[in-house]
Amino acid sequence: MQAGIAVYQRQGDQLVGQWSHEDIGGALADEIVHGVAAGALEGEWPVDIFAPTGEIFFRGRLRSTKFGKCLRLEWEGSFVNDGAAARFEGIGHQSGSDFLSATFEQVDNLPSLPLVGESARDLQDHLP
Repeated sequence: MQAGIAVYQRQGDQLVGQWSHEDIGGALADEIVHGVAAGALEGEWPVDIFAPTGEIFFRGRLRSTKFGKCLRLEWEGSFVNDGAAARFEGIGHQSGSDFLSATFEQVDNLPSLPLVGESARDLQDHLP
């Protein structure tokens, strides 16, 4: 399993978050989900995901659907540098009206994030 985490806080009509993944060695990076209306965090929105170095890393859409008392999440889009398609799935929990926490992993045998042992130089293969 190659798992990651993400935490978000609503700021106006955006969810502003930070994420980490086993493949980036626990570093933190930013994520912005655009056009999120007030209320339950169910819907589909544009998302920009950044690398730990601050460059845009991934662009796509985040879909969130009710899953019991949680949310089923799916990020679908492409890496910015090479256009390679990628999809991530996870489960999340909305706390109050403004907070979301989630776990995720890459699916569909699409190219995975570089492994920690492959160093930051290999992470750049996915950066612009």
